[in-house]
Parts: sequence; structure tokens; C-alpha cells
Amino acid sequence: MNVVGKALKRSGSISILVRSASHPAERTSIASPLRRAVVYSTASTNAPNARKLEDLFTSLHASQDVASIHRTCSALIELVKRRNTASLPLPAPSSGDRQRILFSLHVLASSGRHEDLARICEILQDLCPVLGLNPTTNIYSALLRTFVNQGHVQMAYEFLLKMPQLPGNRTPSLEQIHFFLRSCSEIAPTVFVQDIAASIERLGPKPNNSTFAILIEAHWKTSAREGKVPTVEEFSSMIQQHTEQGMTFDPIIADALYRGYADLGQFHKGHELLEIYEAAAKPIGLKAIEPPPVVSTANIDIVGLLRDVRSYADMEDFAKKTGFKCTVKHYTIVLRTCVRNRDYSEAFHVYEQSKKAGIPPNSALIYPLLASLFHKDIEQSLDRAIERSLEIYQHISEAFPPSQVTSDQSVDEQSGPDEGVYAILFRLLLSSPRTEVYLPTVESLLDDMQLRGLPTDTPSVAATSIIIEMRRTGSFQKAFEFYREHRSKLDETGFLAVLREYTRLSFAGDLEVPLITEYFSIVKDMRNQRIAITPPVYTVILYQIGLTAARLGPVHSFTRAHHAMLTRLVDTTRRIHDFLTLDASISPDAILWNQLMNTYQRLSCFADAYRLWEMMYLTGRYDQRTINIMLDACGYAGQVRIARSILLKLEKVDFQMDVRNWDTWVECLCRNAQFDAALKVVVVDMKKYRIKPTPATFDIFGRFARKHDCWERYKTQFQTLIPDTWNSLPLAIRDS
Repeated sequence: MNVVGKALKRSGSISILVRSASHPAERTSIASPLRRAVVYSTASTNAPNARKLEDLFTSLHASQDVASIHRTCSALIELVKRRNTASLPLPAPSSGDRQRILFSLHVLASSGRHEDLARICEILQDLCPVLGLNPTTNIYSALLRTFVNQGHVQMAYEFLLKMPQLPGNRTPSLEQIHFFLRSCSEIAPTVFVQDIAASIERLGPKPNNSTFAILIEAHWKTSAREGKVPTVEEFSSMIQQHTEQGMTFDPIIADALYRGYADLGQFHKGHELLEIYEAAAKPIGLKAIEPPPVVSTANIDIVGLLRDVRSYADMEDFAKKTGFKCTVKHYTIVLRTCVRNRDYSEAFHVYEQSKKAGIPPNSALIYPLLASLFHKDIEQSLDRAIERSLEIYQHISEAFPPSQVTSDQSVDEQSGPDEGVYAILFRLLLSSPRTEVYLPTVESLLDDMQLRGLPTDTPSVAATSIIIEMRRTGSFQKAFEFYREHRSKLDETGFLAVLREYTRLSFAGDLEVPLITEYFSIVKDMRNQRIAITPPVYTVILYQIGLTAARLGPVHSFTRAHHAMLTRLVDTTRRIHDFLTLDASISPDAILWNQLMNTYQRLSCFADAYRLWEMMYLTGRYDQRTINIMLDACGYAGQVRIARSILLKLEKVDFQMDVRNWDTWVECLCRNAQFDAALKVVVVDMKKYRIKPTPATFDIFGRFARKHDCWERYKTQFQTLIPDTWNSLPLAIRDS
């Protein structure tokens, strides 16, 4: 087992839940032990003995489907009851027997039916005590995570409610509840989240302000998914429920309530909701005639100021005037505002000032910075982005070393890096092709997660580990057994990461084309795990084919090997198109069709691209990017007449072309030396549709006109016909 594989399995109980029974030797033993298990459960069977118990556990371990697990568990429970009735001791089970029980719990939780939840409770209540297995918090957390990861949020909620009646009498922790609520915000409908918010006290522990903040975020997310905007009344009801439970004013919550509406431009609703919250969430125990204490007033003033703060200077100015010392929460609000406004340099400035002020960082503070580095919003160099992200991680890790994390701390009590921080670091590090440089760092981060007690059976860790194994072995085929062992932990994001790595490895090097059947075998695994097949599943491989086609260079310089490669790429693309057409589970959007069309265009398959355009036009699934791709394809193929027919169709349906569409049309004409027609487009047609030419428009025109030694003539005409526009251009274009 390699280092990363071990990282997935270090936590005793959780490691069992991520292990899959995939060894060939175990599979060959399914039929015989299972038959013995079924026979043993009949009334005519003799008293159970050690061999029969062993057979049952072997059968349980070999069971790969829910039905066989139900049958074998029934036989085991019957065995236990008969031995108890006869006052006969059971043979002591081995540690492997306990592991098989835990694996079965994972499979049942993955299924998520009510009868499977009932069986889980039966196993925990009847079998675990007999086996000497005391379910720990980690076991309950792992089961909860499995329910949620498979989309069974209703089952997860029922499981949380049943936990106090299960062995150990464990009331759900706030950490478990917060994980559940965050997950609901991603997949559950609004009504479900509202019901949970209204009855959250049923889950046991008293909710706190962190709980309220999570519920606010969940309500916004679920409403956005359904195309709705939450009402002030809905949030007002939530505020009332939580203030009745004793929660006082929190500036972070105030900002969250206001910002949701402010981001939509509904500032009046934001102010209205803030007033409701400030009135309801006053500190407890104050008499009506007493003025609010200084701290409460300062908090309210800070929130009012931080809504509009855009820089550290404003924040510092307020601190000097009031004598108030800002905490990490306040730095976080300002930093996130800077990121939201795309003022990344100021965001990093706020962060650096928090370091100088000795403010211990937390995940909420640093995550927006890591995300901006991952999306290349700051650093153009990937190596520099990774370097800065690791510096940030080092800061939070040194502020809260793993040695300070105790087992009785909840995640909310720990201020060190959380799962989200590690997940984005993994994605950033693995986005680099310099595997040999960054793999040790990834492994070190996995070790840190383990030391901090963070779960290592997450989709992010599973995807990271599979990708590492693929890079070590150099191919998907060699890493297949490792993939098969850990694929059950992948979610949609994890599968997409594996598919990207598969195409990257498969297309690298010697111009080989990957096996399309192998690619779609991974997609089949997604279906088997009930993960929706979305457009990115297809765009991943289409994008890579387009990159490979561009890497081949111009057709006139092709060697025989290049022509053979092009043929294979075209065949592969058409097969993907066939898969897509026959896939009833997916409804392709314009983005996916655009990617397919662009791939055909890069492969010089104009007829295929045009047929796809006609389908998209008839179904209305096209956008400005579609038009750019087709006009570009027409330009390269010399099909100006077809380009004109496309524009005529768009005019009939009143499609509004943007300036990039017009620039692409100008390029199409100039590429085919139709400069007079291109001049008319810039001077007459664009003005007709109130589109102003940009420097890019003239740069395109000049680039082609100079090749035909006619740029000086057209410059003169532009200066004569549209003098204001021409004179506003940079000198570099006018003097070129």
C-alpha cells in the first residue's frame, strides 16, 4: 500500500468505511458461503457453531449488493438470538469480522432506503454489542457522511434523530449537525431546509450563532438553485426562532443577512432585515430603560461600517476613531468584500495587515485568497500561485499546529485549516504538470489532515489519492485497481477530476488517442453510483481533443503520422457525438454543444460543425459563443456565403450580436480578402445596431490588410468616414 493509500486508511473506524471488497480471492467465495448462510437460517438447522459463524462473516464480506447483505445479516441476527435463548456463548469474532460489519453498514448507507436505515439500526443494536464493537463518534460521522454524499439527506436527518437511541447514546454533535446543514444547502430543496431550520432543536444540542450563519447561507443557496429570492418574512421567522433560543447579536450574521440582498441590488430589503435582526438580537438581561452597553453599540456600528468598507485604510481609520480593536471576523468581512469586488491586491493587503496585527487566521479568512489563486485571479504563473498558497497555509498551520487539536474539540472550535482549505490546496497543487515537485507536498498535506483529525474518507481526498496513483504509475490502466478500490467515495467533482487526469495522461506524449470505451467506463461508474451525468462529463474529453488538434499545427505541414492522428481524433469526436446523442440522461446545454462544435472546427470538420449549428438553431440552444465559433469556422473554411446565411437567420429572430460577434464577422471577411465588405460592417452595420467598434476591431482589420498591402488605403477611409472613432484609437493602431 502506498503512502496516499495509507492516508485514506489511517483512522481506525473510518478506514473500514472507505475500504472496498475488491480482491479476486474474496469474490470467488461468494456463492458457497452465501448458500450456507441461507440454509443455516432455516428452522431445521442444527445449533450454530464456530464454522457457521465464520461462513456467515465470510459471506457478509463477499456481499457486494444490498440484498445479499440483508440476507446474511438476518442469518447473523437469528444466530445471535438463538444462542442467547439457549444461554450459549458465541465464538469470539475476529477483528476482521468487525470490519466486515462496518463495511456492510457503509453499503447499506449508500443505498439509502428506509429498510436499509432500519437494518443499520438493527446491526448497531443487535450485532455490534455481541461483537464487542462499541460504535464511536467516528463511525456515526462516517455513516452520516455516506448518507449525505449519496444524496440521501432525508435518511441522514432520520439517522441523526435516531442516534441517541443507538448504542453509546450519542446525541449528535454540533459538528455533525453543521456538516449535515452545509450538505443540505448543496443538494436539498428549499422546503426541506426550511423544515430543518424550524425543528433543529429536535436534533439535540443547542444551536449557536455558527448554526444560524450556516442556515442563512443554506437558505440563499437552495433558493438560488430554484430560481427564487428569499423573502424578508422568511428570514424574520428564522431570526425569531434563533433569538428565542438565547442567541445574541453577531456582526458576521448581520453582514450575511444584509449582503444577500445587497448583492442583488435590493438594498432596502437588506436594511429592513438588518433592523429586524438588530432589534431582536439584543444582549439578554437588559432592562428597557437602560442604554445598550458600549460593546453592543460598537458591534452594531462596526457592521454598519463594514458593509461599505472597501479597504484596510477605511477599517484602520474607524479603529483609530473609536478605539475598537478588530477581530478576525471583521478582517474576514472586509477581505471578502475586496475579493467580491475583484480588488485582489487590496484583499491581500488586508490579510497582510491582519498578520502584522497579530490576528490568528482561520479558514474563513484565508479561503477566498486561496480560491483567487486557484482561479489565477492574481498570479499568472501557476508556480507562483502555488508558492503563495503554501505560504498562506504555513501561516495558519503554524498559528494552530496539529499538536494543539484535541479529540474533544469540534471543527467549529478549531481555528486551523478545515476540509475546504485542504481541498482547494489539493486542486491547485495537482493542476501543475510538475508532479515530481509537488507530490511530496500533497502527501504531507494528507498527513496533516490525519493529524488534525479531519475526515480522510471525503470525495476530495479520494480523488486526490487516485490522481496521485495515476501520476505515479503513468497510466489509468496501471492505477485501475487503486481507482476501483476508492471510486465509491468520489462525488461528481471527484469523478470529473479523474476524467481530466485520464485525458491529460492519455493524450500526452506520442500523439496517442485514448480508448473512448475506457473513458466511458468511468462515466458508467458515475451512473452506478447515481451521480448525475452533466455536460462537463463530455466537455472534459472534447476540450482535450481540441487542444491536441491545435498542437498538431497547420495542415500543410502534416506528416503521415499527423494525418493518422487527425483521423483518429475525428473518429473519436464523432463517437463522442454519438454517445451524447443517445444519452437520454443528459440534456446538453449551449456550453456543451459549443465545445463539440469548436472541436469539429479545430479538426477542420466544417460540415459536421455546420450540421450541429443547424440543430442548435432549430432547438434554440445557442448563444454569442456559438456565433463566434461558426463565423470563425466559416472564415477558415472559406465559406463566407454560409456565414451570411447564418447572420440572416439571426436577424430574422432578432438575435442581439455583441461586439465580439461583429469582430469575428470582420475577421471572417478579412481572412477571405473581402475588405470592402468588412469596411461596410465596421462603418455602417455596427452603427446600425448601436455597436461601437473597439481597438480590437481595427487591430483585426489591420492584421489582415497589411498582409495584402492595403492597410494604408483603409486607414484613410476609416479616418474619413468615422473620424471620431478613429481619432479615439490608440496611436499604436493609427500609426501601424
